[in-house]
Amino acid sequence: PRQSHTAVWTGTEMVVWGGSSFPSGYAFDSGGKYNPNTDTWAGTTSTDAPLPRDDHTAIWTGNEMIIWGGYRYQEDGYFNTGARYDPADNWISMAVTDTFLARSGHTAIWTGPSVTPTLNNKMIIWGGHNAGANLNTGAIYSIDTWSAMTTTALPSARYHHTAVWTGSNPATPTIDCKMIIWGGRDKWSRFDTGGQYDPLIDTWTTVTQTDLYARSDHTAVWATTTNEMLIWGGKSTIAEDTGSRYDPIGEVWTPITTTGAPAGRYDHTAVWTGSEMLIWGGFDGITDTLNTGGRYNPVSNSWQPITTTGTPSARYNHTAIWDNANNRMIIWGGYNASSERVFDTGAAYYPITNTWSAIKDASEPISARKDHTAVWTNSEMLVWGGFDGENALNTGAEYNLTGNAWTPITTTGAPSARYHHTAIWTGNEMIIWGGDDGTNRFNDGAKYYPITNTWVSISTIDAPVSRSRHTVIWTGTEMYIWGGLGSAGQPLLTGARYNLAGDTCQPKAIRLLAETIPYLRR
Repeated sequence: PRQSHTAVWTGTEMVVWGGSSFPSGYAFDSGGKYNPNTDTWAGTTSTDAPLPRDDHTAIWTGNEMIIWGGYRYQEDGYFNTGARYDPADNWISMAVTDTFLARSGHTAIWTGPSVTPTLNNKMIIWGGHNAGANLNTGAIYSIDTWSAMTTTALPSARYHHTAVWTGSNPATPTIDCKMIIWGGRDKWSRFDTGGQYDPLIDTWTTVTQTDLYARSDHTAVWATTTNEMLIWGGKSTIAEDTGSRYDPIGEVWTPITTTGAPAGRYDHTAVWTGSEMLIWGGFDGITDTLNTGGRYNPVSNSWQPITTTGTPSARYNHTAIWDNANNRMIIWGGYNASSERVFDTGAAYYPITNTWSAIKDASEPISARKDHTAVWTNSEMLVWGGFDGENALNTGAEYNLTGNAWTPITTTGAPSARYHHTAIWTGNEMIIWGGDDGTNRFNDGAKYYPITNTWVSISTIDAPVSRSRHTVIWTGTEMYIWGGLGSAGQPLLTGARYNLAGDTCQPKAIRLLAETIPYLRR
């Protein structure tokens, strides 16, 4: 017998789960499926089931039951976790969020299909209580989904191109929430063309032509001070030391000055600091791997050199991230062609003082690598995947610069070994997708949660075809994949949008209720 459990109807069965016994208060992580046509019960698996709880919610999506929240007397307290149950008798993990307060006694509804994207197939949680405090907050959750981009007016198929996201600029629709693709190559040639994608109306428009030499393996950043895309460096017939600024409002290209610019290079890195583009490392196309760089200010159209005192060893195919809170760029990993060395070292660069500071070698938790990915969580750098010179890798580590310490990332549930993949940070999780292992290309990936050191696979339903060397951007709610090399080595002109508005709670989405917010309630 149990109480405070949940029950949903699937169309053919009633699924009961959780609850607690009376009077002991012992909570259950078990359940059962009742078929009224046959008058029979079948148990639900406990493998990967949520922790025991009662006073939680359960909704039916049409395919799955979603359990969320609840309470466990005298043990774990209140929960802000849950799971999705497939009646084929499988549990699927949900994202863990630390931004939405644990609770029980709340409500949950399923919106079903809607022509309004923000309301399409979403679970809405609201109210409840936690440790005696009544709550008037809520959040929205939706199942992770892929949706195809339009194939009308696409840029030509390519890889080794760049992509930038313009961010939210509602006062200026021309640059409000756009992805801009530029450059790259196919099997025969390099490009000086691009396209601008508008996700709100699912359309592509052509980026105006430029006098900039066609190139691949360059870098691009979005300059928030001038609302421009900054293209620099890359490979044409030589290693380029040129660049240009694209203004999508006026559809105008303006050359970046070459006065004081770094030497020509490709396979370097670039980060945007909020006021400058920082270029570092790369290969000169002839014999030299580089440990030099430069700082470009688009407002003054001027370059300043990055000091070489204390700089990391020369390298390319490394990663660079920008730590906005502490105003520093962190370089890690990579490869030196002259010494044929793969690195497990790095350094932090501080543009305010124009100084470098070494970071701890990562040789203990993870091996040296190149062609890996790195993202910044606002407190740690997450490094994953890559190539060690012999093998593709499915290992990684978290680096905390404040403590100068590395912590291994679990390999349990991690994607298969790969490099030339992409990674983005959503604010709660790192998403790895695509890539290759030297033999096979992939169209799968996973979400990594550093809070719990766990991986959750992402949906492959309607996912784009397998690819590597593609581009990725994060919009704040969706991941956009575009281009790359396909399974047969062919350049691709397709992409897709991965909707994470699911697999993460979004308290801000409830703000539209603020004007008529109900009283606090349990």
